[in-house]
Amino acid sequence: MPPMRVQVFYSRGASDKWTNVYHLFAPSVGDAADAADVAMTAPLLSLLDQTCQLDKFLVSDTTSAAYTEVPKQLAGTGTGGGSLIPLFNSIKVRYPTAAAGRPDYKFYKGFITEDLQSAGLLNSGTVTTIQGILQSMLGNLVIEGAPACSESGDAWGNPVVQQAIQMRQMHRRRRRVITSPDP
Repeated sequence: MPPMRVQVFYSRGASDKWTNVYHLFAPSVGDAADAADVAMTAPLLSLLDQTCQLDKFLVSDTTSAAYTEVPKQLAGTGTGGGSLIPLFNSIKVRYPTAAAGRPDYKFYKGFITEDLQSAGLLNSGTVTTIQGILQSMLGNLVIEGAPACSESGDAWGNPVVQQAIQMRQMHRRRRRVITSPDP
């Protein structure tokens, strides 16, 4: 069974939009959507400032055209004090797998406020809180019967939060590889 793809859409105001992609082992798109809705909504909202919003989950089968959307339109519940720092500042989280090579990683935007960091580093209590939230989310996905994994299907281990704030573009432009036809 190939993993299902879960794309999470976020926004802040009318112009700031970003996504994160997860992969879940689930028997169907519907099962993955239900698991994402139940196990991921509350933790992801707690990693989002109140000025930002979780827009929707787009769940798709990686081997077919089957997909479903789960609309959310919910404001974040993060309680960090101070103002939100610019969205190109993000939290980098590694999700190690048993496979060789680079681990999976995610960049979380829309959470870091002035009071949660100092001199470009997350406070140690903030790192511990984020790790706890993400470990809980991964555990809840297992309980819902749709454990998180890499795109190639390798099970995720416990998340590791990088203390240094990562500067990340809001939208990365992908290079298009232009191939010329054979002569």
